[in-house]
Amino acid sequence: MVGAGDGELLARLSLPADARDTADPYPVHPALLDAALQVTAALGPAGRRALLPVAVGRCVLPAVTGGELTARVRRTGGTGTDLTLDVTLWDADGLPAGRLEAVRLRAADPADLDAGSENARHLYEVAWTAAGGEPDDAPDLTWAVAGDPADPRAAAARHALPGAGDRADVAVRLWPSPEPDADPVAVAHETATGALEELRRLVALPRTRHPRGPCG
Repeated sequence: MVGAGDGELLARLSLPADARDTADPYPVHPALLDAALQVTAALGPAGRRALLPVAVGRCVLPAVTGGELTARVRRTGGTGTDLTLDVTLWDADGLPAGRLEAVRLRAADPADLDAGSENARHLYEVAWTAAGGEPDDAPDLTWAVAGDPADPRAAAARHALPGAGDRADVAVRLWPSPEPDADPVAVAHETATGALEELRRLVALPRTRHPRGPCG
């Protein structure tokens, strides 16, 4: 990291080797963005307070290949507790790799971050609420289950759900599980094509043979 003028820094960012295999799903790997924001510690308020990002005005991140970037961090404003800046990124060939504008960071004392409870330091927590009273009786419905006779899920559903004669309240269609090495795109296309064909046949049935409830 080197200084490039008043309120401006240049930094070379490099993704660790063990993280480069996971970089494909991201336009820019989150670790590189985090490293670019950590550069701002040299521009932030004095003291040992941590700078935490709280807002971004505009973000442009085209797809980037490789695990090395150059970042220019320029301070555009701030107060005693806040810092506003722009971050510009280039790839290893010097081509534009993204830009963050009006990034606002807020200074926080590490002691304040550690003072709360464990749950208070997380944005979300899991909370279970006990259900009171007895459960409602299940509605008196009849079911039509369609699926491969060899599929154990279809056999279990037919055994567990009350069946019907000529007309059911609810129709359920169980699709076969794809093979582990199957192409997801081909499986999705084949399943959607089959579902549409079955839906056409269902719609073409006489009204007296339509399920009275939803098809799942």
